Amino acid sequence: MDRRFECRWGAVGARGCAFLVATAALSACGGQTGQNSSSPPSPAAARSYETGRGPASVAIGDLNGDGMPDLVTANYWASAEKPPTGANTVSVLLNRGAGRFRAKRDYRTGHGPVSVAIADLDGDGKADVATANAGPDDLPAISVSVLLNNGDATFQPKLDYKTGGSPLSVAVGDLNNDREPDLATANGTTAVSVLIDTPGLCAVQDVRRKKLPAATLTLARVNCQIGMIRRAYSRFTRKGRVISQKPRFGAVLPGGRRVNLVVSRGRRP
Repeated sequence: MDRRFECRWGAVGARGCAFLVATAALSACGGQTGQNSSSPPSPAAARSYETGRGPASVAIGDLNGDGMPDLVTANYWASAEKPPTGANTVSVLLNRGAGRFRAKRDYRTGHGPVSVAIADLDGDGKADVATANAGPDDLPAISVSVLLNNGDATFQPKLDYKTGGSPLSVAVGDLNNDREPDLATANGTTAVSVLIDTPGLCAVQDVRRKKLPAATLTLARVNCQIGMIRRAYSRFTRKGRVISQKPRFGAVLPGGRRVNLVVSRGRRP
């Protein structure tokens, strides 16, 4: 089922359905409390697992339907420079039983993910992933990335939805009583951004630097169509890749609207 999100800003409170824990590094701790419900927790020694670069948040949920809770970390990279391998990703660690986890698998997010949530975002009964991305303004940041689950804890390429400035946390819940999951982010600009699930919209994605076929596929996933394509020489963008687009990333339009592209012809001879 297709899902699109429309951003609304305001000072609104929201309670998410995902379990979020801020962390500087990921550690999985086994152990059980005693019989007495008033006893303090007594975890076993920490057992650590490798994640992507710079884990800033972790969420817990069953991603592959086997009844065991899995882990997802948001791996933050603050610099606008090219990130190292494993940064600007989520790492998925599947539970193999007894609180032990398989090796990570990384998936690309927007720039600077600092928070992650797990919830069914498209109504197919599978747990999806959302991140709040607080990276620099000149990159596909100040956004929420949504990664839809294929059903086996592998994920489709991200879709990005624009939020207010510097989103530092993301939560999921039904905010308008329509039984559809909505998103909310807490922003570093003294505001909350609310993204109401509104099926059928064209939520324009950032397709700059993508090859034309990939740009076409990405826009089709969010109910947008390719409009006029113009070719131009470029010193900086490789031949066949998108130089610019109109409307820009973050525009929310009625479904089926067109996005015009300028595609590189490579360097001028």
